[in-house]
Amino acid sequence: MFVLVMAAAYQTVSAWESPFDSVARTIHIQKDIACGMGGDQPLKLDLATPLEKPTDGLSPCVVVIHGGAWRGGKKEQFHQLVQQFAARGYVSASLQYRLCPEHTFPAQIEDVKCAIRFLRAHATDYGIDPERIGAVGFSAGAHLSMMLGVMDQQDGFHGTGGWEEQADKVQAVVAFFGPTRLDADDLPDISRPLVHDFLGGSAAEKPAEYRAASPISWVTGNDAPMLLFQGTQDPLVPHTQAWSMTQKMQETGVAGRVELLVGAGHGWGGDELTRTLEATMSFFNDKLKHEPPQTADIEGPGQRVNLASQDSASINPDACSAIEQQELTTEAAVTLFDGKSFDGWNGDLTVFRIEDSAIVGGQTREKIPHNFFLSTANEYSDFELNLEFKLVGENTNAGVQIRSKRIPDHHEMIGYQADLGQNYWGALYDESRRRKILASPDADELAKVLKKTDWNQYRIRCEGKRIQLWINHLKTVDYTEQDDTIEQSGLIALQIHGGPAGEAWYRNITIRRLP
Repeated sequence: MFVLVMAAAYQTVSAWESPFDSVARTIHIQKDIACGMGGDQPLKLDLATPLEKPTDGLSPCVVVIHGGAWRGGKKEQFHQLVQQFAARGYVSASLQYRLCPEHTFPAQIEDVKCAIRFLRAHATDYGIDPERIGAVGFSAGAHLSMMLGVMDQQDGFHGTGGWEEQADKVQAVVAFFGPTRLDADDLPDISRPLVHDFLGGSAAEKPAEYRAASPISWVTGNDAPMLLFQGTQDPLVPHTQAWSMTQKMQETGVAGRVELLVGAGHGWGGDELTRTLEATMSFFNDKLKHEPPQTADIEGPGQRVNLASQDSASINPDACSAIEQQELTTEAAVTLFDGKSFDGWNGDLTVFRIEDSAIVGGQTREKIPHNFFLSTANEYSDFELNLEFKLVGENTNAGVQIRSKRIPDHHEMIGYQADLGQNYWGALYDESRRRKILASPDADELAKVLKKTDWNQYRIRCEGKRIQLWINHLKTVDYTEQDDTIEQSGLIALQIHGGPAGEAWYRNITIRRLP
């Protein structure tokens, strides 16, 4: 049977029942277990097992897969959730996988498949029933969880990590806001560079890879039952992705449920997170323990009642808070400019204006007397910034300040700049500090992708002392700061450089904080 549920986000449900401290007394935790190889990189997982064993000694297993746009995140993010599964009678593992852009598809699916094979090969050692393994994931991890549930042995992408004699398909899947079709026309612009880096090219360049990496491409009638949660206001994964999977599951007869949370974005917290995690437990209890829910989970259109747990243990709110904060910090991009107002920005509004949903600095009638900056009100340290830009006029120069400060009683700023224009496209410049180019791209390679009179995309990633820049998906800079005295946090600002008359246009500005 297939059920579609529409639920209003952030409704109140009953509180968690028991303190998290009691969980540690009922489980055994093992960290950094070697489970195979991802290419030449060792793969590890963390495992939690219940101390109380069933009569036959074998428990169902649930693996938890972190998100991070296939490029970030780590297995430690979901330790509390893994422990909560173990407290409810599951063996549970948090998985590591290789990250893009250094490792592109199919590395990620090969690695999580390797972990499943490892668990089956060592089922007796860890007290696992190899015929009852489920997967739950968040965002990119949800995508990988769905791949584990829909790919059969003959479908490939097993890799060479080890345990080839074992099967790597799971028996139940729960996916929180995961993409199902990567070549969809309505994939948001903010998500396209993330998918590009995951697959190593655009949909036009790699159509076969885009199809092969889409869970919806592999759905057949013998696949694992799935529970999908998706927000209708998700800025990264449109809810049409879940709807498309709904249709495919109906066509092929795959059991499960897709729940659309009205008004929710890319992740949610509070009572709604509590409820959806309880629904996750109930779903696995049904599919892997064969214990149907004791209470109905649908009261009527748009109405919800709490899902009763089959076990005495209850998920702790601290675990929910950790999931919410880690996943949203890793994943959720926020808009810095709404296309209509300068809310959250500071600068000279006689120089900067809004036109056609873009921020425009400068003008084409007169010389620009000196540098002008429009800066954010908030400071940022580790983040990924995405925006589109174009320059208008002869010899116009501009840039994007990062980790920068305003100089008191002066028009200048001090800090790193992702440069634009003249001979500095895609370079990293140290504005008003060392006053020099720190790193610059290969001019010939950049010329192949740069559109000097049209819109281009800038991607800026700051993580620790490492700064990486991309223009139109071409990496132009990979710089690591060697000076420990250089500050690694600060404002973001849009610049129009002093000099000839010209304009710098900026739009679709989003930022995603990194953990």
